[in-house]
Amino acid sequence: MGVIVVHVLGDQAVREIGTVGIQSNYQYVVPIYNYDEGKYFRLRQAWRSGEIPRIKGMVPVIQGTVASKGALVPILGIDPLADPQAISGSGLVTGAPEIELLTQDSLIAIGNNWEVGVEVKGARIIAHLPSQSELLIADIATVQRILNRPGEIDAIWMRRAPIAHSSLIDRIWPGLLTGWSYRSPRLKLDGFDIQDMTYWNPTHSFAGSIAFNLSLLGLLAVLVSALISYESCASNVVRRSKERERLEAFGVTPSEIRIVYVAEALLLSIAGSLIGVLASVVLLGQLDLLDENVNSGAFAFGTGKAAVIGAISFLAAASLATLQKRPRRPTMALIVFALAASSLLLSGSNSRTGVAGAFIVILALCILHVLLVIFTLSTWIRRVSPHIKPRRLQLRMVWRQVAQQLDSYRLPISTYSIAIAAAVGIGIMVSAFRINFEDLLDQRLRPGLYLSNAAEIDVAQVSAWDEVSEIREYYRSTARRSTGPINVTAATLDEWETSRYGYDEEVLEGALINQQLAIRHRVSVGSNLLLSFDRGQHILVPVVHIFNSYGSSQSQAIIPIYSIDTNKWIRDRLTLTVPQQHMADVSERLLRTSPSVSIQDATEIRTAALRVFDQTFVLTSSISFVAVLVAVVGVFTAALATQGDRTREYRLLRTVGIPEKSIALSALLQSGALGGLASLAAAPLGIGIAWCLCSLVNPRAFNWTIDFHIVPVALLLPLCLGACAATLASLAPFFMRRKLE
Repeated sequence: MGVIVVHVLGDQAVREIGTVGIQSNYQYVVPIYNYDEGKYFRLRQAWRSGEIPRIKGMVPVIQGTVASKGALVPILGIDPLADPQAISGSGLVTGAPEIELLTQDSLIAIGNNWEVGVEVKGARIIAHLPSQSELLIADIATVQRILNRPGEIDAIWMRRAPIAHSSLIDRIWPGLLTGWSYRSPRLKLDGFDIQDMTYWNPTHSFAGSIAFNLSLLGLLAVLVSALISYESCASNVVRRSKERERLEAFGVTPSEIRIVYVAEALLLSIAGSLIGVLASVVLLGQLDLLDENVNSGAFAFGTGKAAVIGAISFLAAASLATLQKRPRRPTMALIVFALAASSLLLSGSNSRTGVAGAFIVILALCILHVLLVIFTLSTWIRRVSPHIKPRRLQLRMVWRQVAQQLDSYRLPISTYSIAIAAAVGIGIMVSAFRINFEDLLDQRLRPGLYLSNAAEIDVAQVSAWDEVSEIREYYRSTARRSTGPINVTAATLDEWETSRYGYDEEVLEGALINQQLAIRHRVSVGSNLLLSFDRGQHILVPVVHIFNSYGSSQSQAIIPIYSIDTNKWIRDRLTLTVPQQHMADVSERLLRTSPSVSIQDATEIRTAALRVFDQTFVLTSSISFVAVLVAVVGVFTAALATQGDRTREYRLLRTVGIPEKSIALSALLQSGALGGLASLAAAPLGIGIAWCLCSLVNPRAFNWTIDFHIVPVALLLPLCLGACAATLASLAPFFMRRKLE
């Protein structure tokens, strides 16, 4: 179930976030720093002469922003004739609109606020595609006219031939290449700076990281299931030892007996796969994720992948469980595994290994947890148990049984402990992330009204209203660097404004930048940041502060309003300080003045942001819950397998006059002790997983950090619930056997 759900959602994230629009069809970008359109023709000539054979197409582009309906809207100009796939391959328009785009001043509008037939700067919208983001696309000559930049281009996009193995890998495991920090093969050509498109289109990597993280959660459930399958098969082999001896007496070979066990495992894996498919449909439906946006091909492919993974893991577990020769004390194997885990820990700590390396660290911690914590705990209790002698006979029996079962239950307890630790780690990470996110919202959202699409608002008129005590203006534009575009906002950076970004001083000269910009463009506090804008405008500012911007994949910079020529920038956002009792009246007056303006107060923005946050992590919690549930089932299976061996012991206790209630209480104490010890052992691993998620996974996947907080509820709740579930799971076979007797 987990594999199917995360595969569908990973594929959907990559399709909807990472492969939208024209830019996703291209893998390389060549910035044109002097805007000389002639460089495109020189590059195309070099391509035609075979100097860059891997390239299959290229297109010149010009980018900018235009004011429309009170908003600053990005606009993109391309030459569709240079590479027909630029338009037709993207699926944006076909047929007559595509011809009209080439022959007239016309636009393709992407967003929710457009209508076919509306004109923008003399160009008519001929096609409209709904989307959460806004973008206008036109022929390059049309955009050059709208931006008043004749004969200029900003960059050249290049499309390489598809790499078969990379597309296949992305289909099998969405986001895997992103997780391993995969980049397109590097190209070099004298006179041209050929760069990977990832830096200019970070949304693809953002979507890939989401898909990769989800896939690893699905593999967690598979790992837990495989370990449980092994324990179940091993218990089945032990329980049927007499049957095996009879078959061997009749001349059946061990290989033939093993085939029977493996065939049974195959049938069970098929049944489990069918149940998993049904459960995944139910889960997707419950999460409101099973709709027309779900790719049926991705669902079918995910189902097949889940069936294959499930069958392989179950068959492998069954094959290993039927091996007759298993070392009782595999000391050498433990040493080898410990050394391998240590190597994984060191290699994954290297930031160059990307998101995959961060999860390798988590895998290494899990292996070391089993080898050190679980093994040490069971060994220590076995050695000290003879020296601990409670006065009551019943407690002495409970303690002895706990020591024996902890040793014999080592695999299911290890599996259960890893699953609980994963739930603890994810819970602590989400709780810490929510604390950080709430602090960020409290910091950014001061009481007042926040206006977007506000270019048509008359600031002088609104500031004269009695209800408005202060109005702040925000100008926006897009800057270019050799390492990618930067969204720039110019504002009055007094202490009130800078404190919204965690900086307590007024900034007259300098820039506040987000973590994405700092990491992607390799700048830090004290570095000089050169911002290049249209028409040869350049601004050089020192970086004075780096702030978090959770949920954003774009590079952002905030500079003082004194640094720009406001006549060349677009002011489309405002913040109004208004008393709470007058907000409704002011909002109504603003809408009468400018119907296209979008108005929200701080409370609405905060509530909506937290609602989206909570919805985002519903699936994460669900997958970890599935892993815990599977682990609890494993504990139940192991307990059921050992109840047959203890039947004689229970009969003897009843014979000597031990009341049934005392026997049941002993079973409850044993189960509770096992569940409590396993949950307690999961705590340090859970904290380690949470630290890795906060300090390694998130910075490498999304270029933001999360301050690590151990929230007591997030730590204790999974431990207590898991201990209770494990107690009930190991106690249930006792009552089942009692009824059969």
